[in-house]
Amino acid sequence: MPMISYVRFSIRTMRSGFTDNITIRPQAPREIEEAWWWYESRREGLGDDFVLCVEESFEKISRDPKLYSVVHKKIRRAMIRRFPYGVLYFIEKDEIVVFHSSRNPN
Repeated sequence: MPMISYVRFSIRTMRSGFTDNITIRPQAPREIEEAWWWYESRREGLGDDFVLCVEESFEKISRDPKLYSVVHKKIRRAMIRRFPYGVLYFIEKDEIVVFHSSRNPN
């Protein structure tokens, strides 16, 4: 599967500099890309809208890591605006570790 959306996502986030304190584990970009393809196949441009909403969540997490509630032990979930997905992450020392993006089963 081409990494079109992930490359775009990575370039945007690195340029804006808000991910200096965020580590993204390998499975999260794959899941974001799969969701991008799924939404893009439904309507052209919808995948890009999804990625923009994910980026917005990353920005919010970076600005205020404790903004979102703890859902299990030290794991927090930021729900993605407009889409049934959440970004799961935890705070470790001075770093925010994003390890998963999950689809809301509802």
